[in-house]
Amino acid sequence: MGTVLVLGSTITDLVARAPRLPLPGESVIGDDFGTFLGGKGFNQAVAAARLGASVIVIGRVGTDTFGDAFASALLEEGINSSHLTRDLNAGTGTACVMISTDTGQNSIIVLPRANLALTPTMVDEALQSILTQSAIQADATIFMAQCEMRMATIAAGLRFAHAAGMTTIFNAAPFPPNRSHMNFSPM
Repeated sequence: MGTVLVLGSTITDLVARAPRLPLPGESVIGDDFGTFLGGKGFNQAVAAARLGASVIVIGRVGTDTFGDAFASALLEEGINSSHLTRDLNAGTGTACVMISTDTGQNSIIVLPRANLALTPTMVDEALQSILTQSAIQADATIFMAQCEMRMATIAAGLRFAHAAGMTTIFNAAPFPPNRSHMNFSPM
């Protein structure tokens, strides 16, 4: 299998399970709690690596313990994280997930945090560095992105990858509430 570049979000899921979801203003005693590494980009990178691809992640985490956990997990999966940068001001992305064990319904608040601090310039510089400092061939490389960071950042990555001859895959989830941010200029 070839090379996969993932412009990837990193989100630590804080998951609480309770018999039912709380009503507004109510507290409910829970049954279980867990912390899981995720984010659509992280999940894409891990899946590609486990399928045998050589994977490079471009992303941003905080300088907190959640960011440390992503660095360790990527290393364990054999994923190149040399372009996973640390943000001194914004923490690693988190999601607060509540799950009703009776119905399976959930409520989620996603806080992208450092994912939103990744700029188009940072992505362009990372991609330029990857193409000039490694032995990958752009025309044999897949570039993947998803909607858990700023649209301008995603668009910059897609434009660069397309212009370099990479196959681009864009997962338009989670779909942004303000569709005007989806205006990509022609590639």
